[in-house]
Amino acid sequence: MTLFDAFGEGARRSLFFARWAVSRFGGSEIDEAHLLLGVLQASPESVTRFTGPTAWTTDRLKRRLHELVPHEPRLPDSTEIPFSDGAKQAIVAAAEHAALTQAEVVPAHIVWALLQVPSTPAAQLLTEAGVTQQAIESSFGAPPDQAI
Repeated sequence: MTLFDAFGEGARRSLFFARWAVSRFGGSEIDEAHLLLGVLQASPESVTRFTGPTAWTTDRLKRRLHELVPHEPRLPDSTEIPFSDGAKQAIVAAAEHAALTQAEVVPAHIVWALLQVPSTPAAQLLTEAGVTQQAIESSFGAPPDQAI
């Protein structure tokens, strides 16, 4: 069994779109900001439902993230793009957090993991938007039909 076997469809789509973000916006590896862009593309409600009283829109979050992330040359679509060390740590943290409740990894686990390292642009944006680990954690305790 691999780490990614624990990832549900939404989390897998988030990783796919993180890779797509690198090929579209530039970069040499999938980093934490690309992971957040992937979640915003695949499952925007996994972020927007936690943005607090300001209720940031998906477009606003994406625009702000693009402002925070340095732009690099684009790579050809056929190029293999590795995960950065920080992105790998977030993916492992998301899987470990999901395993605590014996659940599959969902996009909200990735968002929760991105908040673990507050110095990254992804965590800075999530914090700016009012997203907290506590709010996300409380959603995991919700009944299955209401959990993300």
